[in-house]
Amino acid sequence: MSGLSIVICSRTKEINDLLRKNIREKAGCTNELIVIDNSENKLSIFQAYNKGIDQSKYQVIVFIHDDILFKTPQWGKIILKKFNEKPHLGLLGIAGSTQKSKFPSAWWDHPQKNLYLHILQHYPNQLSRIDSKGFTNENEVRQVVIIDGVFMALRRSTGARFNENLTGFHNYDQNISLEVIKNNYQVWVSNEISIEHFSLGKTDENWLESAMEISRIYKNQLPLGLDKITADDKAHTLLRLVGTCNSCKNYKLGFKYWLRYLSLKPFDKLNWFFFKYYMLKLGLYK
Repeated sequence: MSGLSIVICSRTKEINDLLRKNIREKAGCTNELIVIDNSENKLSIFQAYNKGIDQSKYQVIVFIHDDILFKTPQWGKIILKKFNEKPHLGLLGIAGSTQKSKFPSAWWDHPQKNLYLHILQHYPNQLSRIDSKGFTNENEVRQVVIIDGVFMALRRSTGARFNENLTGFHNYDQNISLEVIKNNYQVWVSNEISIEHFSLGKTDENWLESAMEISRIYKNQLPLGLDKITADDKAHTLLRLVGTCNSCKNYKLGFKYWLRYLSLKPFDKLNWFFFKYYMLKLGLYK
C-alpha cells in the first residue's frame, strides 16, 4: 500500500490552514487530501463520505473530523503498516467497543470492560485532558465491533460504503463498522495514533432517531459481541438508553425501554424512582 486518501467533510468551504499544515507535516507518507465542501449543508455525512470514497485513489481511506490535530509523527506510516500486517483488518479507529447492543446505543453506552479509547479531548469551559480506557500498554491494538467516527481508516477492498438511506450526521461510524463486519473483515482500534479533538458530540433527539434506525437496519446482525453478552451487559446499556431518552424528553420511549430494564433487574432500587418519574412525566399521576 503506497499511500493514504484522507477525506474530510468540511462545515466550511475550506479546512483551516492549521489542520492542512498538520496533515502535511505529520502524516509521514504519500497522501491525498479530499475536502468535501458541505458548507451549505446539502449532503448528509453518509453522502459526503461516499463522495470521498469515489474521489479517492489509494487503498486505505482515512475519514477524519475537521476539528482535530494529529499529535503522532508519521501516523500515516503506522496505519499503512497495520493494514499490511493484518489482511483481515477492514477498519481501524482510536475508540470503540467490543459490543454493539441491539438497542439504540453509542459505543460508549456499553460496559466499561468493553470500551477502548485514547484521545486528547477538549471540554467546554475546562482544560483538555487525555481520555484513555481499556488499553493497558503502549502501541496496543484491540479488536472491536464498532468505532468512533472522529478517526476511521477503511480498507477499500472491503467494498463497504456508507448507507445513504440514512440521513443527518450521526451513527455513520456504526454504519460503516457493521458493513465492514458484514463483509467478513475485522474492526480494530489502536492507541498508537494520538489525536487532539476540539469539540464534543452530543446525543440529542436527532442522534436518538438515527440510533433507532441503525438498530432497525441491522436487527438481524445485532446484538454483536466478541465475548458473550450477559444480562448485566444488556441492563447496563438499557439504563444508559433510558437516560438518553429522558435527556431528549422522549419520555414514552424512555418508559418503553425502562420496562425492558425492569424485566432484567426487577429488584433494582432505581425502579421505584423510574416508576414515580414516568408517572409524572406521562401525566399518569398528579
